[in-house]
Amino acid sequence: MGSTRLKRLLPALLLAAGPALALAAPARIRVALDDNTPPYAFRGSDGELQGLVIDDWHLWEERTGVAVEFVPMPLGRSQPLLAAGKVDVIDEVFRTPAREDIFDFSPPYMDVPLSIYTHNSIGGITDTRGLHGFLVAARAGAACASDLIDAGVETVATYPTYDAMIAAAASGEVKVFCMDESSANFLLYRERLDQDYRLAFMMRLGRFHRVVAKGNEAMLELVNDGFARIPSEASHAVRERWLGRRLTPVYWLKAAVYGLAGLALAGIVLAVWTTTLRRRVRERTAELAREKAQLGTLIATIPDLVWLKDLDGRFLACNPEFGRRCGVAPEQIVGRTDFDLVPTAEARSYRERDLEVIAAGRPLTSEESVLHVADGDQRLLQTIKTPMRDADGQLIGVLGVSRDITALRRAEQDMRRSRRALEVLNACNRALVDEPDEAGLLAGLCRIVVELGGYGMAWVGMAGPAPERRIRLLARAGAGSDYLDGTELSWDAGHDSGRGPVGEALRGDRPHIDENLAREPVTEVWRARIVAAGMRSSVALPLAFEGERGVLSIHSREPEAFGVEEMALLTRLAADVAHGVSVLRARAARLAAEAELARHREHLADLVRVRTAALDQARADAEHARAEAERAREEAEQASRAKTRFLANMSHEIRTPMSAILGLTHLLRAQIGNGPPRQRLDQIAEAANRLLALINDILDISKIEAGKLALSCADFAPRVVAGQILRLMQAQTEARGLALQVEIDPALPDWLHGDALRLGQILLNFVSNAVKFTEHGGVTVKLLRIAPDAADDRLWLRLEVSDTGIGIAPEQLARLFRMFEQADASTTRRYGGTGLGLAISKRLAELMGGRIGADSQPDRGSRFWVELPFAPAFGAATIAGAAGGDLDLAAIAGRRDRDAEADNGASHDCAGNAPHPPADGACHATRPPDAGAAPLPAPTPPLAGLDLLLAEDNELNRLVATELLRQAGARVTVAEDGIVAVALAREHGFDAVLMDVQMPRLDGLGATRQIRRLPGRERLPIIAMTANAYAEDRASCLDAGMNDHVAKPFRPDELVATLLRWTSRDA
Repeated sequence: MGSTRLKRLLPALLLAAGPALALAAPARIRVALDDNTPPYAFRGSDGELQGLVIDDWHLWEERTGVAVEFVPMPLGRSQPLLAAGKVDVIDEVFRTPAREDIFDFSPPYMDVPLSIYTHNSIGGITDTRGLHGFLVAARAGAACASDLIDAGVETVATYPTYDAMIAAAASGEVKVFCMDESSANFLLYRERLDQDYRLAFMMRLGRFHRVVAKGNEAMLELVNDGFARIPSEASHAVRERWLGRRLTPVYWLKAAVYGLAGLALAGIVLAVWTTTLRRRVRERTAELAREKAQLGTLIATIPDLVWLKDLDGRFLACNPEFGRRCGVAPEQIVGRTDFDLVPTAEARSYRERDLEVIAAGRPLTSEESVLHVADGDQRLLQTIKTPMRDADGQLIGVLGVSRDITALRRAEQDMRRSRRALEVLNACNRALVDEPDEAGLLAGLCRIVVELGGYGMAWVGMAGPAPERRIRLLARAGAGSDYLDGTELSWDAGHDSGRGPVGEALRGDRPHIDENLAREPVTEVWRARIVAAGMRSSVALPLAFEGERGVLSIHSREPEAFGVEEMALLTRLAADVAHGVSVLRARAARLAAEAELARHREHLADLVRVRTAALDQARADAEHARAEAERAREEAEQASRAKTRFLANMSHEIRTPMSAILGLTHLLRAQIGNGPPRQRLDQIAEAANRLLALINDILDISKIEAGKLALSCADFAPRVVAGQILRLMQAQTEARGLALQVEIDPALPDWLHGDALRLGQILLNFVSNAVKFTEHGGVTVKLLRIAPDAADDRLWLRLEVSDTGIGIAPEQLARLFRMFEQADASTTRRYGGTGLGLAISKRLAELMGGRIGADSQPDRGSRFWVELPFAPAFGAATIAGAAGGDLDLAAIAGRRDRDAEADNGASHDCAGNAPHPPADGACHATRPPDAGAAPLPAPTPPLAGLDLLLAEDNELNRLVATELLRQAGARVTVAEDGIVAVALAREHGFDAVLMDVQMPRLDGLGATRQIRRLPGRERLPIIAMTANAYAEDRASCLDAGMNDHVAKPFRPDELVATLLRWTSRDA
């Protein structure tokens, strides 16, 4: 009957023991609270803490037996201490949404009105809207302060304590403040301010809670349970003591009057009260029944094992989970002992533990390994046993709760194993660096696995080839490795040992684990020796070497070893070891090769010593040869420079008398009429012109070979250039009875931009050759526009010259464009010529970016052609109708120079490419001042009125130039050298100066520089008139300050046109 009663009380006993089961009760807790909140918690006149909250905690101490240490401080300071675990509980806390995230709250235990108090001199404040504009005092960190701010009150003055706030109110510093009513009444009466201040309105009703750190459910349960045990009478008495009770004055007269009425009502009230009490008893009984049912369901469904024993060890009750562990229904366990349910040794240990708990009188925790009857597995349980007492405090039995921690311990064990495997991996990686050879590395690996990793045994083997498929043992370590001495290792599936983990790993090329060697049938043949050595599980890890396979076998004394993380580390270890062995083998092979190389090196050293002398001699010979080559190169460069100087000097020396010959011839022709003397003069002029052409060809060839031939680009009319050349050749063709025809493509632009001089030179060479080698028929000249390539935006001109002459044989045609070569040797004897013209034309075409060629048939004629790219004319739009005109060279030059100046000095190549600085092979354009269009021939002398200074040291040339200029109408003053020219230029204002370059005492360049420095002579036209015909000579003249350059021998019309261009009156 007693056991039945105890069984029925089990839920209540479990509830009472709940805190002990969840958390062993501490000996002391620390409670933080505010000591300036009378009458809840404050210090008395003796400085001791007192108040309602203090007395409540003293009652809690009595009921729980746990000491309470008070830590007085404001809430703002106690929150960090609670988070750090330095206090356990904070009291007197209002519940707010922000605090929900950091605290767990007890149920409310005290209503605390928060009210606004105002000075009697202030009226009309009935809610928070009336507080705007007032300075309102509140305690720092208290709910009042945050409520006022949330209500939109702009000025809130915070004080550290209520005492400080009341002192501010007493001094008049503030006249409105917020405080809980009980504290405000206490302090106002104490400071005798109760007649000066009044309660304006209540802001809100707050409630005191006790709080613990978020998630500390055990502490919160301990606190709540302790206060729940305090009798209501005791709690009521505390509140009456500190909050008081309303006094009812006794007036005997009124009592007598109302006595009878009270007695009459008493009966009615008693009847109503009795009925209400019965109803409440029924409701409470039903509620207790529901709570008991809920608690029973809770106990029945929790996964932990729960039971209750009496002092003799007999089971009084248990939950279904305990029955499932024992394999017996819970009803059959009641009244029995552990000796009836488990083996004697296990039951004895349980009984000894029960007696320890009874003797200690407090909860004790232990871990026990038990056999789970339901599935036959061994489980590890953590058990808390608590002594149970009745209401009188008498010991009545032991309550036990067990939790299965098998998975937790296995996880901890896997963690330890993984940490151990990681240490093994690190140590082996260090060995990979330190060990010098393969045998030492593998032996060190096995030793580290056993000694540092705590494994029972480790060995490394190498897989042999088929058909034997034996495993050759390389290294081993561990006390249990002796079994390998008498074991034949194989990885053949048909062999007994080959069906084990090592064979599986090698055949499958992946790790193989045996979790329990004792029950693995594959190892039945030789497992006895392994098990006898104390091994319970193993893993085989394949090793991949270069061209070979190996295996690392590790054995453990623990069953079911080698978890997932541990295997990942061991697999990494196997890969690192395989790599290390490969590196050591490569190192060994390298050392062997180095040794062999050293032997060869010794042999080679002997050969080197033998051949060093020969090499030294060869080096000396090579050095001598280089020195000779350097001397030869220097000599060649000196010869080239000497050749250049010679050609320049020869050009100057030949041109100087040639200029006189041509000039005198020109003067005499004007004085002699038609007849034999005139014909003789023409023959002299023709011979001089031939000689001049030969000199020009030689100079061109020398400049081409030296890379110094420059192009001079400007706008020109291709039809005009062709017309001038054809007019030049017209007399010769008529004299030979040949027809000269011209065909011009209508699509050809009127103006192009390029080097017209070089185009005319090529055309003149083609036409003169055609006329020279044609006896009958005629010569045809074609100017065609051809389509460029897709990516080419330049204008291409094709010039063709066809004749009906002697023609050229195919084998001779290939040599035509070579230097100093003609079709055959008889050509020179019969027709004359040097063979330079076509070679120069080819070089010019290439320099201009074009191409040249010819085709011919013997006795039928030849066709020579050249294709050249040009740019569109820069100033073509301003020249109207020039295509059909008969412009002379001077007019073309003037037009070209004005267009170049209008282009603001931009420099283009002859094919119209982007501007670039002038260089060898580039065009050099001279920009004279814009003199307008060239003057047309006039009946008066073209140079009439011009005052010219002629600086010329050669007497004959001076005579010729003076006569030509005077015939053209100019006044001429002569200077024999540069010094005289500078003096004359200083004294007289000449219209222009014609300056020779090579003169005694002061040459033309120096004289020009001095003249430019004279006042008012900065813009005086100075024109070079010299036999130095190279482009660099022209550039030197321009750099010295000259405006233009006329090469000797010059044509009179060219000299006149140049002077007119620079001395035009409307310039």
